[in-house]
Amino acid sequence: MSIVTLTEVQVKLQDLINEVLQSHEPILISGTISNAILVSEEAWEKFKKQSIYFQFLKWELQL
Repeated sequence: MSIVTLTEVQVKLQDLINEVLQSHEPILISGTISNAILVSEEAWEKFKKQSIYFQFLKWELQL
């Protein structure tokens, strides 16, 4: 996973978006107060689906 500063993101956001789309790897954005992760929309949708699936499995196991 690449790490970039908030200043770098402000300068080259489009390049970072293209990098995430091509590499399929997230980028860690290092801020002064906290951090964030830049991921592709496709990766985010997969993550949401998996999260819902695992929540369902957890609920099923509790029954």
